[in-house]
Amino acid sequence: HDEHDEHDEHDEHDEHDELGDEHDHQHPAKGELSAFLLKTESRIGALHFQRWINDFKETPMMAVIPAVTLTELWQGLSYVEGSLSIITVLVVIIGLISMLIAIYNSLNERRREIAILRSLGASPGLIFMALMGEAVFLASSGIVLAIFLTQGTLLLTKQWLMTEFSVNLDFPLLTGVEAIYLLLVLGFSTLLGVIPAARAYRQTLSDGLTIKL
Repeated sequence: HDEHDEHDEHDEHDEHDELGDEHDHQHPAKGELSAFLLKTESRIGALHFQRWINDFKETPMMAVIPAVTLTELWQGLSYVEGSLSIITVLVVIIGLISMLIAIYNSLNERRREIAILRSLGASPGLIFMALMGEAVFLASSGIVLAIFLTQGTLLLTKQWLMTEFSVNLDFPLLTGVEAIYLLLVLGFSTLLGVIPAARAYRQTLSDGLTIKL
Protein backbone atom coordinates (compact mmCIF):
# COMPACT_ATOMS: atom_id res chain seq x y z
CA HIS A 1 0.00 0.00 0.00
CA ASP A 2 2.78 2.42 0.83
CA GLU A 3 4.47 1.87 -2.53
CA HIS A 4 1.13 2.33 -4.30
CA ASP A 5 0.42 5.54 -2.36
CA GLU A 6 3.90 6.91 -3.10
CA HIS A 7 3.46 6.08 -6.77
CA ASP A 8 0.06 7.83 -6.89
CA GLU A 9 1.46 10.82 -5.04
CA HIS A 10 4.40 10.98 -7.44
CA ASP A 11 2.07 10.81 -10.46
CA GLU A 12 -0.11 13.52 -8.96
CA HIS A 13 2.88 15.79 -8.45
CA ASP A 14 4.03 15.17 -12.03
CA GLU A 15 0.58 15.95 -13.33
CA HIS A 16 0.47 19.19 -11.33
CA ASP A 17 3.93 20.12 -12.57
CA GLU A 18 2.95 19.55 -16.19
CA LEU A 19 -0.21 21.59 -15.77
CA GLY A 20 1.76 24.28 -14.03
CA ASP A 21 4.32 24.40 -16.84
CA GLU A 22 1.57 24.55 -19.44
CA HIS A 23 -0.15 27.29 -17.49
CA ASP A 24 3.11 29.26 -17.30
CA HIS A 25 3.61 29.01 -21.06
CA GLN A 26 0.10 30.19 -21.76
CA HIS A 27 0.22 33.06 -19.27
CA PRO A 28 3.61 34.77 -19.09
CA ALA A 29 4.69 36.36 -15.87
CA LYS A 30 3.65 39.93 -15.30
CA GLY A 31 7.25 41.04 -14.88
CA GLU A 32 8.37 39.77 -18.30
CA LEU A 33 10.23 42.33 -20.43
CA SER A 34 9.03 42.95 -23.96
CA ALA A 35 11.43 45.80 -24.82
CA PHE A 36 14.28 47.73 -23.31
CA LEU A 37 16.54 50.62 -24.33
CA LEU A 38 20.29 50.11 -24.49
CA LYS A 39 22.87 52.80 -25.15
CA THR A 40 26.29 51.95 -26.60
CA GLU A 41 29.48 53.93 -26.31
CA SER A 42 29.98 54.28 -30.07
CA ARG A 43 27.84 54.27 -33.20
CA ILE A 44 29.87 51.48 -34.76
CA GLY A 45 29.32 49.39 -31.65
CA ALA A 46 25.59 49.98 -31.96
CA LEU A 47 25.59 48.67 -35.54
CA HIS A 48 27.60 45.57 -34.59
CA PHE A 49 25.36 44.92 -31.59
CA GLN A 50 22.22 45.32 -33.71
CA ARG A 51 23.51 42.78 -36.24
CA TRP A 52 24.50 40.36 -33.49
CA ILE A 53 21.05 40.48 -31.89
CA ASN A 54 19.19 40.15 -35.19
CA ASP A 55 21.35 37.14 -36.15
CA PHE A 56 20.92 35.48 -32.75
CA LYS A 57 18.93 32.32 -33.45
CA GLU A 58 18.46 30.84 -29.97
CA THR A 59 16.09 33.54 -28.76
CA PRO A 60 13.74 35.50 -31.07
CA MET A 61 14.85 39.08 -30.56
CA MET A 62 15.03 42.15 -32.75
CA ALA A 63 17.23 45.24 -32.33
CA VAL A 64 16.17 48.60 -33.73
CA ILE A 65 18.15 51.85 -33.81
CA PRO A 66 15.52 54.56 -33.14
CA ALA A 67 17.32 57.34 -35.03
CA VAL A 68 17.76 55.24 -38.17
CA THR A 69 14.21 53.88 -38.03
CA LEU A 70 12.67 57.32 -37.56
CA THR A 71 14.79 58.74 -40.40
CA GLU A 72 13.57 56.02 -42.75
CA LEU A 73 9.99 56.64 -41.60
CA TRP A 74 10.16 60.40 -42.25
CA GLN A 75 11.79 59.81 -45.64
CA GLY A 76 8.94 57.51 -46.62
CA LEU A 77 6.39 60.03 -45.42
CA SER A 78 8.16 62.83 -47.29
CA TYR A 79 7.71 60.91 -50.56
CA VAL A 80 4.03 60.48 -49.84
CA GLU A 81 3.68 64.14 -48.89
CA GLY A 82 5.42 65.20 -52.11
CA SER A 83 3.10 63.04 -54.20
CA LEU A 84 0.03 64.43 -52.46
CA SER A 85 1.32 67.99 -52.99
CA ILE A 86 1.68 67.37 -56.73
CA ILE A 87 -1.84 65.92 -56.89
CA THR A 88 -3.17 68.94 -54.96
CA VAL A 89 -1.53 71.39 -57.38
CA LEU A 90 -2.98 69.53 -60.37
CA VAL A 91 -6.45 69.53 -58.82
CA VAL A 92 -6.23 73.29 -58.17
CA ILE A 93 -5.07 73.97 -61.74
CA ILE A 94 -7.89 71.87 -63.20
CA GLY A 95 -10.39 73.65 -60.96
CA LEU A 96 -9.19 77.10 -62.02
CA ILE A 97 -9.29 76.17 -65.71
CA SER A 98 -12.79 74.73 -65.30
CA MET A 99 -13.94 77.94 -63.64
CA LEU A 100 -12.46 80.00 -66.47
CA ILE A 101 -14.14 77.88 -69.15
CA ALA A 102 -17.49 78.02 -67.35
CA ILE A 103 -17.46 81.83 -67.06
CA TYR A 104 -16.12 82.32 -70.58
CA ASN A 105 -18.74 80.05 -72.16
CA SER A 106 -21.56 81.65 -70.16
CA LEU A 107 -20.85 85.00 -71.85
CA ASN A 108 -22.59 83.82 -75.02
CA GLU A 109 -25.72 83.11 -73.00
CA ARG A 110 -25.53 86.47 -71.23
CA ARG A 111 -24.94 88.68 -74.26
CA ARG A 112 -28.40 90.21 -74.07
CA GLU A 113 -28.19 90.58 -70.31
CA ILE A 114 -24.96 92.53 -70.68
CA ALA A 115 -26.46 94.59 -73.51
CA ILE A 116 -29.49 95.50 -71.38
CA LEU A 117 -27.24 96.58 -68.53
CA ARG A 118 -25.23 98.71 -70.96
CA SER A 119 -28.42 100.27 -72.32
CA LEU A 120 -29.53 101.12 -68.78
CA GLY A 121 -26.36 103.06 -68.21
CA ALA A 122 -23.92 100.49 -66.89
CA SER A 123 -20.40 101.38 -67.92
CA PRO A 124 -18.03 98.83 -69.49
CA GLY A 125 -15.93 99.11 -66.35
CA LEU A 126 -18.90 98.02 -64.22
CA ILE A 127 -19.46 94.97 -66.42
CA PHE A 128 -15.76 94.20 -66.16
CA MET A 129 -15.80 94.41 -62.36
CA ALA A 130 -18.99 92.31 -62.16
CA LEU A 131 -17.38 89.40 -64.01
CA MET A 132 -14.19 89.78 -61.99
CA GLY A 133 -16.29 89.67 -58.83
CA GLU A 134 -17.96 86.49 -60.08
CA ALA A 135 -14.59 84.77 -60.45
CA VAL A 136 -13.48 85.92 -56.99
CA PHE A 137 -16.80 84.79 -55.49
CA LEU A 138 -16.50 81.30 -56.99
CA ALA A 139 -12.92 80.93 -55.76
CA SER A 140 -13.78 82.22 -52.27
CA SER A 141 -16.75 79.87 -52.03
CA GLY A 142 -14.53 76.93 -52.96
CA ILE A 143 -11.97 77.91 -50.32
CA VAL A 144 -14.58 78.27 -47.57
CA LEU A 145 -16.21 74.97 -48.53
CA ALA A 146 -12.82 73.19 -48.55
CA ILE A 147 -11.99 74.50 -45.06
CA PHE A 148 -15.42 73.48 -43.76
CA LEU A 149 -15.18 69.95 -45.20
CA THR A 150 -11.62 69.47 -43.94
CA GLN A 151 -12.39 70.57 -40.39
CA GLY A 152 -15.64 68.62 -40.36
CA THR A 153 -13.91 65.43 -41.48
CA LEU A 154 -11.19 65.84 -38.85
CA LEU A 155 -13.80 66.46 -36.17
CA LEU A 156 -15.81 63.37 -37.10
CA THR A 157 -12.83 61.01 -37.36
CA LYS A 158 -10.72 62.39 -34.49
CA GLN A 159 -12.15 60.14 -31.78
CA TRP A 160 -12.11 57.04 -34.02
CA LEU A 161 -8.47 57.54 -35.03
CA MET A 162 -7.51 58.09 -31.39
CA THR A 163 -9.30 54.91 -30.29
CA GLU A 164 -8.20 52.61 -33.11
CA PHE A 165 -4.70 53.88 -33.97
CA SER A 166 -3.76 56.22 -31.07
CA VAL A 167 -3.33 59.06 -33.58
CA ASN A 168 -4.29 62.51 -32.35
CA LEU A 169 -5.27 64.89 -35.15
CA ASP A 170 -5.37 68.32 -33.57
CA PHE A 171 -4.63 70.84 -36.30
CA PRO A 172 -5.33 74.58 -36.24
CA LEU A 173 -7.96 76.02 -38.54
CA LEU A 174 -5.29 77.42 -40.87
CA THR A 175 -1.52 77.42 -40.69
CA GLY A 176 0.62 80.19 -42.14
CA VAL A 177 1.63 78.09 -45.14
CA GLU A 178 -1.96 77.07 -45.85
CA ALA A 179 -3.10 80.70 -45.67
CA ILE A 180 -0.43 81.65 -48.24
CA TYR A 181 -1.56 78.83 -50.55
CA LEU A 182 -5.18 79.91 -50.31
CA LEU A 183 -4.26 83.52 -51.05
CA LEU A 184 -2.32 82.34 -54.11
CA VAL A 185 -5.35 80.38 -55.30
CA LEU A 186 -7.53 83.45 -54.83
CA GLY A 187 -5.00 85.60 -56.68
CA PHE A 188 -4.78 83.22 -59.65
CA SER A 189 -8.58 83.06 -59.76
CA THR A 190 -8.69 86.85 -59.99
CA LEU A 191 -6.14 86.87 -62.81
CA LEU A 192 -8.03 84.22 -64.76
CA GLY A 193 -11.23 86.21 -64.30
CA VAL A 194 -9.66 89.02 -66.33
CA ILE A 195 -10.02 86.96 -69.54
CA PRO A 196 -13.84 86.71 -69.65
CA ALA A 197 -14.17 90.17 -68.09
CA ALA A 198 -12.03 91.69 -70.86
CA ARG A 199 -14.19 90.01 -73.49
CA ALA A 200 -17.35 91.41 -71.90
CA TYR A 201 -15.68 94.84 -71.74
CA ARG A 202 -15.03 94.80 -75.48
CA GLN A 203 -18.52 93.56 -76.28
CA THR A 204 -20.41 96.44 -77.88
CA LEU A 205 -24.03 97.39 -77.35
CA SER A 206 -24.96 96.73 -80.95
CA ASP A 207 -23.43 93.25 -80.83
CA GLY A 208 -25.50 92.44 -77.78
CA LEU A 209 -28.76 93.59 -79.31
CA THR A 210 -28.22 92.03 -82.73
CA ILE A 211 -29.94 88.71 -83.29
CA LYS A 212 -27.52 86.15 -84.72
CA LEU A 213 -28.93 83.18 -86.56
